[in-house]
Amino acid sequence: MSKNTPNLEEMLKAGVHFGHQKAHSHPKSKKFVHSTVDKVQIINLEKTTDQLEEFITRLKELKKENKNVLWVGTKVQIRDFVANIAKKLNHNFIVKKWLPGLLTNLDSFKANLKTFNGMLEQKESESYQELNNKEKITFDKKLKNLSDLYEGVRNLSVLPDVMILCDPSIEVNPYKEAQMLGIQAWAIGDTSSDPSDFEIFVPCNDDGKKSLQLIFDTIEKNI
Repeated sequence: MSKNTPNLEEMLKAGVHFGHQKAHSHPKSKKFVHSTVDKVQIINLEKTTDQLEEFITRLKELKKENKNVLWVGTKVQIRDFVANIAKKLNHNFIVKKWLPGLLTNLDSFKANLKTFNGMLEQKESESYQELNNKEKITFDKKLKNLSDLYEGVRNLSVLPDVMILCDPSIEVNPYKEAQMLGIQAWAIGDTSSDPSDFEIFVPCNDDGKKSLQLIFDTIEKNI
């Protein structure tokens, strides 16, 4: 175990072990379940540690090989964690809204991205300064909307080698696109998801801020 990997006590304190109620859990997630307490499934933290270490090892390999990675995490409490780790690793990321057809219609996406990048350049040019106040307001509003969609994928020009889904139970559409295109998918999620869909699955509480903080801090410290 890495010295930077949290021990069981630290994970318990952060609430990493809390899954969903049994009635709302996926049947195939039971291999990561330690027990059920008051109808809530308790995640086996030894298995969390094993999967987290595997995740980190494989992520290091992707970094070394300069692979193209796309992180997806649009749930509000996950967004900042996903954006921060992706930026530090120079990976692409989506945290606001999945763009339908982003991968399956990549040429169309790249055309829209070209428009966005062109507006960013215009913002810094003399032509922007020549706009009147009303035109600037309209321009800035459009740029803000496009920025929310495209900021994390400005450098996505080819299909990713790996997609990492954070709470895959709500990231159904990106997973479907990855599956259609044969893109390897990894996940960080709780007992509401089917872990068999993913090459690597880190079981953890994906709702609690302390749990997410601990998981993402551990990944960052070890990469």
